[in-house]
Amino acid sequence: ILFRPHRTSASRFLPKASSSRAQPSPLDRSCVTCTENYPPQRLSKMPCAHEYCTGCVSSLAKKSLRDRDLVPLRCCKQEIPDALFLHVFTQTERATYERFLNEWRSPPAPAAAAGAHDEQMAALAAQHGWKRCPSCGFVIEKHTGCVHMTCKCRHEFCYTCLETWHSCTCELIPPAELERILDDRLRPDERRNEAVRQTLREAIRTRYDGHQHRWGYRSGSTKCGTCGWLMPQFYFECSWCREYSCSRCRFNR
Repeated sequence: ILFRPHRTSASRFLPKASSSRAQPSPLDRSCVTCTENYPPQRLSKMPCAHEYCTGCVSSLAKKSLRDRDLVPLRCCKQEIPDALFLHVFTQTERATYERFLNEWRSPPAPAAAAGAHDEQMAALAAQHGWKRCPSCGFVIEKHTGCVHMTCKCRHEFCYTCLETWHSCTCELIPPAELERILDDRLRPDERRNEAVRQTLREAIRTRYDGHQHRWGYRSGSTKCGTCGWLMPQFYFECSWCREYSCSRCRFNR
C-alpha cells in the first residue's frame, strides 16, 4: 500500500486580501455607464457632470468607429472634450474618427450628395424600401420608431411622405408598427386589455413628440430598444412609455 503525502496549499494559511469592490471607500463614486464604484482619480467628469470610468470612455470611443450615430462623442447632448478620449485611439483609428467628425460638422451640399448615388444604389434602395433625403439624396433606412428623420445634412423630414418635418399630417408611428411595439412592451396579461394598450399608445406618441423619458434602473437581462444590444445584468426602463435602453443609448445618442 502506498501512502501519498498530503499536500496543503500554503495559501490556506495566508490572510485573505481585502477586495476594493467588497469594501469600497466612502470617497468612491459610480460610473454612469457600468454603475461600478471607482476612486475619483479613475473617473472622468463630462460637461453635463456625469462621470465615466476609464474603461467605459475607451469602450464608447472604440464603438464610435463602428456606429457613426455616436459621433461626435457626447453625453446628454453635450460634446465630450477630445482630451478625455483621443488617447485611446491608434493613429489609424484617430484618423477615422476625425474624418467622421469632419463629415458630421460639414455635411455635404445637396448637389454634391445627389450626384454621388448611382443607378445600382437606387435599385438597391427601391428593393429594400429605403428612402432618400429630399434635400441631399442620402439613402436612409428606418428600423423602428417614429417617422421623424434627421439626415446627416441636418434636414428634418417625414419618412412616410418625405415632406419637411411638421408640414404633414402623417401618423407619428405607423399603426401596425405601433401595435407591435405595444406587444413587445406589455406583459402577456396586459396585451388584451384595451384600456392599458390605449394608455401606452398615448405615452409612446407623447414620447416621440418631444417629451423626455422617465428612466429607472432595473436588474435583469433584456435587449435595448434602440441598438438591440442584449444587456446581461441591468437595463433602464422608462416608467412612462416602457421603452428599454442601455446606458450608451440613454446618454450618448
